[in-house]
Amino acid sequence: MEPVNVKCNRCKCYRTESSFNKKGRIMKTCLVCRTREIEHRKKNKCIHNREKRSCKECKGNRICIHNKHKCGCKLCGDEIKITIKYMINGSKTTDKNLNLYDPVNFIDKCFVKNLIEDCENKCYYCNCELQYIINQSNLASIERLNNSLGHIKSNCVISCLKCNISKVGDKKMNENSIYHTREKKKINCECGSSVSSPHYIRHIQSNKHQNYINGCI
Repeated sequence: MEPVNVKCNRCKCYRTESSFNKKGRIMKTCLVCRTREIEHRKKNKCIHNREKRSCKECKGNRICIHNKHKCGCKLCGDEIKITIKYMINGSKTTDKNLNLYDPVNFIDKCFVKNLIEDCENKCYYCNCELQYIINQSNLASIERLNNSLGHIKSNCVISCLKCNISKVGDKKMNENSIYHTREKKKINCECGSSVSSPHYIRHIQSNKHQNYINGCI
């Protein structure tokens, strides 16, 4: 018989290890609690077939006055704390997708918070003033100095979104450089020339985009 030795974070009851297994993943809540949660959500769906408390059209109690989820609204809550959470979650997803995730040396909340305090709201590269609310060029972001490594503590700095996208930490870019490529392919332009193209293209200087396409610079 399987031993009952794992405590559920929700009901605080001890269950067997198999009760916390969900398609190969180890959950923090037991099967009983997860089943109850699913049943509760089904019973409390709104006319939009969503959970009432999370429905923006119904103005659920999880939706703030800015029509965003309260837990993720930077205008209602602590914008730096929320930004740190997004940085860590996004970094973990990216590293796992690129098979670069290192759980031992991966960045954590305390480390990122210290990075932000040490940088004094200045970008690591261009020294511009950083902000944490609006998604524009000076939005604070977590940057890898070497893109062949994951988001580990020895490889991360705080930079603005513009410098992060341009990947100046991974590749020294000259004045005519417009794209950073992670996975290069060859495509044919309308003019007939073959140019390098990334697996996904990141635009750095939008005013030069048309010149790049037309002139293959």
